[in-house]
Amino acid sequence: MKNPLNSKSFKILKEKGFKKWILYRFIKIQAILLNLFPFLFKVLPGDYKFVIYCFSTSGRTALNYFLFLCGLNKVELYHDVLDYINIREKLKKEDKNFYLHLFFSRKKQFIPNFSYILNPTKILILTRDPISRFKTFINHGKSSNNTKIINLNDDLDKVFKISYIGKNNEYEIKPSLEALKYWKNSNKTLNFNYYSNIKAFLESKKEFKIFYIDCKELDSKIAFDTMNKLAKTLDFNPPNIKDKEKFEHKLWNKFAHLLPFNLLLEKKTFPYLLKNIELSIIEKAKLSNTPPYM
Repeated sequence: MKNPLNSKSFKILKEKGFKKWILYRFIKIQAILLNLFPFLFKVLPGDYKFVIYCFSTSGRTALNYFLFLCGLNKVELYHDVLDYINIREKLKKEDKNFYLHLFFSRKKQFIPNFSYILNPTKILILTRDPISRFKTFINHGKSSNNTKIINLNDDLDKVFKISYIGKNNEYEIKPSLEALKYWKNSNKTLNFNYYSNIKAFLESKKEFKIFYIDCKELDSKIAFDTMNKLAKTLDFNPPNIKDKEKFEHKLWNKFAHLLPFNLLLEKKTFPYLLKNIELSIIEKAKLSNTPPYM
């Protein structure tokens, strides 16, 4: 039996106090209430273009970025918890160029029945084959350089060292199949409930139109064409030809763990400098037009 003292709920109570704990519990209870007593919830306001269902390690960052380049804004409706009240207030203030985003990163006993709180609309589901998702998951990691500042005198082997996700949120020196086995058998991540997550929409009396897009269609070689097709299907502005290079950029690449970082040139190392110089090393595609949630 899981020790309640190790739960997230107790951690919030201990670190953030009673008020934050009540809010956390209430947000979680909303999902239960939506399934049991849907008549308590009004349909969400706002003229959203469509809804997208995204799953972890399936290319959602790229899809959201490409939609941003097409002039759309994202409103997070669900990220493993349903904060109905705050979302409702936020939607009252939104303009017309936005879509609702539902993100399923973890395994859950049940998914709220969103069909009750949404108007008939188009739903886009992002899919990816399980093996590719597992491969991407165990290759997730982080730079060992927590400060993100590099000095030319640093040991570059240590500075550019990558730590990969391991058991119990610990990190390892290389991708581990044992770590994958641990996470696969846990209840914490890698949601594959594609059918059960949309079952309520399929059985609803409302007319929801469901579309699918495979992660492969977001490949840098065809992403621009894919977004042109999606624009026609989901009725949003197509991508600008001037931005085509940005669609051809791989958002997740071998530098993803390392960039950005600051290169520090210190006066004590280079006496001819008048002062310390700090240079930001980033990817070209992220110099401009990068949404704040990326």
